[in-house]
Amino acid sequence: MGPPGREDPSRLHVDSDPPFGEPLGTDWYVAQARVRDLLDAARARVVIWKWGRAESALEDPRPLLTERESGFAPRLLDRRPAQDCRRYGLDADGLIVLAEDVEAGPSGDAVTWAAFWLEQNDGTRVLVCCQVHANGTPVLWSLIRAQEHHDGRLDHVDLWYGPSGRFIQVQETYEYTDGHLSAITKSWPTRDGTIDGEHFAIARDGDHDVLRISYEKRGPDRPSPDRPLVVFRRTRTPAVKAAKRHVLSALPELVAAWIDRVAPDKPCWALFVVYAEGEHLPDGLSLALATHAERSALATPDNRDAIWNPADYSTFDVSPPELRHPEFADAWGLVVSDMAATERPVRDLAVACARQLRNESTVETHPQTKSALVVPLDVELVDIDANLRAMKVTAATRRQLEGRA
Repeated sequence: MGPPGREDPSRLHVDSDPPFGEPLGTDWYVAQARVRDLLDAARARVVIWKWGRAESALEDPRPLLTERESGFAPRLLDRRPAQDCRRYGLDADGLIVLAEDVEAGPSGDAVTWAAFWLEQNDGTRVLVCCQVHANGTPVLWSLIRAQEHHDGRLDHVDLWYGPSGRFIQVQETYEYTDGHLSAITKSWPTRDGTIDGEHFAIARDGDHDVLRISYEKRGPDRPSPDRPLVVFRRTRTPAVKAAKRHVLSALPELVAAWIDRVAPDKPCWALFVVYAEGEHLPDGLSLALATHAERSALATPDNRDAIWNPADYSTFDVSPPELRHPEFADAWGLVVSDMAATERPVRDLAVACARQLRNESTVETHPQTKSALVVPLDVELVDIDANLRAMKVTAATRRQLEGRA
């Protein structure tokens, strides 16, 4: 995890005093001379090795570091991943005392990065981070020290980056809401006396689990974007994944039953799967069948797009009872609620549903819908172009349907 301000290193203030002390040493040069022996001593404390993905940082005291810098939630693995990875050395108490980046090479594995915890004589604990050269020589890169509140909550973490012996100090401070971490502010002084930094806002669900982390830059020369960048979203839980599988597997049969019930008596050119963004209730999808006769009447020279409005067709069912079956409605509601919490558009699910209906040949179950297209449509019709592309409706086909061919 590199230093801040890498895009403009000339701005960084480098007159900070790192937490040197015994046995690390009194300054960078003494510490650099001792770091190999200290790293070997940390390896000697390891009683079991665990594994993690590359770019994970479970050894680091900074909360949610992997989530905000690499976009995934890290976890310890009993087996080594196939790709380059980070391995974690645990001591007899099950605590991580050492982390190493391991890269596979033609002559075997190579350690390229190491971080180990060191308890100093004054009682402070410091995470010592090193780059490791190809010949195995560690080069001191950074020091990290955490400070706790009196109630056990982490108040701030101080970091010192100093591969050249002149250290840049960075501080992270933490805010809490109802006892749970809600914001992280990272700051560092610049040569001109101002403070640059970064801010992370943490959104949680009703169980206080992290849903997403948003990021924005801070500082006089770092204007914030109109909308913070989301750097982490929670992946779907097993329950949500199972609910989505149920939605997609049950939908074709339910829609086929709906088509049989409404019993179109004229040939149809489209089945519309209608959804609404921002309405995150388990009411689910609406359905519409569009006949060729109605399309011909709607496609006037002045308004070719009128053929895509499901409300203009006689068979528009806002609330199909088939899709309000309790088991299906519960599954739909769980998936959509999770999408709302993690700021994923309902469109993603609606397109997946439309593709499932197309792939399962649902429209072929009735003689009047055998050649119908399956088209997902939002109620505001703002996604129509993207939805037609998602369903592989060509521009030529669209022109023909709209009477512009």
